[in-house]
Amino acid sequence: MAQRAADLLADPRRLTVRACPGKDCGWLFLDTAGRRRWCGLGVCGRAEAEGAPSAGGAS
Repeated sequence: MAQRAADLLADPRRLTVRACPGKDCGWLFLDTAGRRRWCGLGVCGRAEAEGAPSAGGAS
């Protein structure tokens, strides 16, 4: 694991490392497309979507 982390520091992809903003998450992930927000939609993204009001919902 330490070797992989060291390899990433020397790789241009290091600039795409993002931290998941999910509550109590702490995961890091590579966002090579520049569009990802969550570590995984099935984990933090889904929890956020379920807790957020829908864009077309009634207020």
